[in-house]
Formats: sequence, C-alpha cells, structure tokens
Amino acid sequence: MWEVNTGFERNETRSETPNYTKGEPQPKQCRDGLFAFLFYGHIAAIAWVCLSFIPSVLLEVENQAEDGSAVNGGGEGLLDSNTIKGIVLIVLAPAVVGFIASLCGLAMIMACAKTIIHLSLVFSIMISIVIVLVSIASGQVFGSLFAVLMLVLTMCYYCAVKDRIPFAAANLNTATSAVRANLFGLLTSTIFFDFLGFAYVIAWGFGFFGILIKWECVGQAGNDVCNVDGVRGVVIFFLLLGLFWSSQVFMNLGQVTTAGTVGAWWFNPEDSGCFGSGIRGAWSRAMTSSFGSICFGSLLVAIIQALKSMVQNERAQGEGCGILLCLVQCILQCLEDILEYFNKWAMVYVGLYGYGYIEAGKNVISLFKARGWTTVITEDLGSRAISFLAFILSLLVGCVGFIVLAVFKDYNYYDGFPGWAAYLTCWIISYIVILVMFGVVDSALNTVIVCYAEAPNEFQTNHHELSEEMREAWLKVYPDLF
Repeated sequence: MWEVNTGFERNETRSETPNYTKGEPQPKQCRDGLFAFLFYGHIAAIAWVCLSFIPSVLLEVENQAEDGSAVNGGGEGLLDSNTIKGIVLIVLAPAVVGFIASLCGLAMIMACAKTIIHLSLVFSIMISIVIVLVSIASGQVFGSLFAVLMLVLTMCYYCAVKDRIPFAAANLNTATSAVRANLFGLLTSTIFFDFLGFAYVIAWGFGFFGILIKWECVGQAGNDVCNVDGVRGVVIFFLLLGLFWSSQVFMNLGQVTTAGTVGAWWFNPEDSGCFGSGIRGAWSRAMTSSFGSICFGSLLVAIIQALKSMVQNERAQGEGCGILLCLVQCILQCLEDILEYFNKWAMVYVGLYGYGYIEAGKNVISLFKARGWTTVITEDLGSRAISFLAFILSLLVGCVGFIVLAVFKDYNYYDGFPGWAAYLTCWIISYIVILVMFGVVDSALNTVIVCYAEAPNEFQTNHHELSEEMREAWLKVYPDLF
C-alpha cells in the first residue's frame, strides 16, 4: 500500500474534530474471514445444486425439442442453428456496441462534465412536465395534482443545487482523470467480475429451473399452481439469498478495486498505469484480505433483498394481509436503501485502507461528520449525470435492434419478431452494459469525495491542476467547511 501523510496541517481543524482518526493502511491480514468462508460454502452448495439438477433441465429441453419437431411435422427443432444464432446476435450486438458507447461516454464526461450535469437536471424537469401534460390529458385530477407537486419540487431542487454544479463537475473530472490513468486495468477487472457474475447467474438459473422440474412445477408434468410452502419456501429463500449475495459481492469487488486504484493514484500517482502496482495491489486486496469484509457488507443487503422478494411474491399471489405486507415491504425497502448507502462509503474505506467492514463504515461516517460534509455526500449530482448519460446512450444503441432485423431477417428467431421488441431488447442490454462500465466512474467519484475530505494536501502535491479546480469550485459553495 501507499504511505499516507499526517493529513491536514490546520491545528484548528484537528482541535475541532478530536473524535476523528485519520485512516492508515492496515496490515495485510484477512478480515471478517467467517463471511468469506460462508460465501465459499454457498458457492459449493450452488455447485452441488447444478450437478444434481441440471440433467433434469437438459432432459426437459430435449423433451420440448421432440414435441416441437412432432408438432411441426418432423421439421427443425426449437433449438436449430439459425435460432441460436439469432438469439446470440440480438444479445451480443447491443453488448458490443454498448461497450463502445460507454468508452465514448467516458470521453464525453472528461470533455464536458459540467454540461452533462446541467442537462441531467434539465432532463428531470422536462420529464416532470411531460408527466403533468399526460396526467391532465388523461383527465386524472389526483394524478395531475401529484404530478404538478413533483414538478415544483424538481424545479426547487434545481434552483437549490445549480450553484453546486461546478464543484460536482470538478469532482467528476477528477474521478474520470483517475479512471483514465488506470483505464485498461479497471475495465479489465470490471469485465472479469461481471463475467464471474454472469456465469454464476447462468449456473444458478439452470439449478433453480432443475429444482422446479423436480418439484413438478414446470415441464410436461407441471401443475398450474406450484406449492412452495414449508421446506420448499425455505429452499427458495436461501436460493434467492445466494443470488442476491453473489450479485452484491461481484459488484462490491469492482467498487473496492476501483477505490484502491484511485487511492493509489491519489497518494502515489507513479503507481498508476495499465497494469501498474496500484491496480494490481487493489485487485489483490479485494480478492484476499478484504474479501471477507466485502462478503459481510454484501450479505446484509442480500438478506433484505431476499426478504423483500419473498414479500413481493406473497403480495403478487394475493396471500396474507395486503396492508401488512405492503407495510413490511416499505420497511424492507427503507432498510435496503440505508444499507446500500452505508455500504457505498464503507467499501471505499475498505478499498483505500483495508479496514474490516464495521470499522470502515464507522471511520468514513466519522470523517464526514467531523468535516461537516453531511450535505456534500447527500448531493449525488455526479451520479445523477452518469445515470442520465447511460440512459441517453442506451436509447441510441437500441436502434441496433432495427439494424439486426433488417440485415439478418432470414434467421428463424426473427420470424414475426416485431421491431419494437428488438429495440427494447437492445436498449435494455446496452443500458446494463453501459451502466456497468460507468459504475467504475461512479465508484471513483465516491473515492474522490472521501480522499478529498481526508487528504487534500496530498492531492495538491500530486495533482496540482485538478486540486486547484476543485478548491476554487469548493470555496464558492462551501467556504466555511475547509
């Protein structure tokens, strides 16, 4: 890890914040190891499920293919080569174009961050206006009043934060500069973790489908209503828990790796590069000493998500007290939002210094309280701009669907496939790809905020021009906080 200076040289700042301890790189040892052990155990359990039940899935697919052949008079089965090529193409094309669009988006953020942030706020106002007009045209009085209220609140929010756009743009510019200095390594690690997540979801899906076949919930012997009470309900809960847990773990692995890489760039810029010591060290810590902490924080969120999914299923089936289930779902949603917000900052501290999960969360929250930054961290103008740009780019990439239908119209999969369905499919896939790529910038942005609160002197020394840009923008908005 890097060496960290003593921090702020202002004695008055230290005297005002006696309860805050500056973060220091921690010794290389495994933390929260129990949760890493549990995660590996869960992976072993999913592997057993796959080995036990995937043969049932393959048998069911074979049976469906035979039925399809019989119905079609001995023609081609449901999984002929042209059908497979059509499915692969409609998935692969928007993914590749979306990846290219994400690189173009990174260049756009670097070139005009302030304009993108401003447009994201204006876009929210325009959407609110459209909702108001649609509500009025449909004659919904209550809906129209609510839409007008939301429009007013959106405009008030814009007026309240428009003076802070320059500082948000400076933060975003700094984050993209850190990403650019380590671009190839960060994108490689992100793709690696996404590939692991994708492989897990595929395996989990086959295993879960196999269990449903075993329970005779699907397939030729399937029932209209599948009984999932008792032990089956417990099995489904733990399967959902595993799915959500793994998704959180793979996402947080990327966040922790990005945080460690940006931290190395912040304190020791000479460690940056395609596969410099900064990215290598951050990736290694995320996969080893900090892996237990990542699993710990991810598990807390996954438990809430699994419970919420079970409650949503109960509501969808109309079982139980509807009002009580709605209340429980709202409570779980609030808990999920709180945990995800806490995780976002805790994982930054885990990546920067290698603390355990609980200690990292306490330290980063104490840091923001000590600096008086509670307002700063609740204004996610940069994250809003990233999501806005991802949405706009994916709308453009969605047109790839029309091109695929026009060029490869002879594929069986596209027989009767409507244009709007092709566009929607490509839009969703490209949006996910772009958002994943932009997630690197979002994680870097969070890390920049933490590092600027904790070590502005190192930033001034190592990245003078970026530091001056942030300092000037900061003093215009928060002149009393430094």
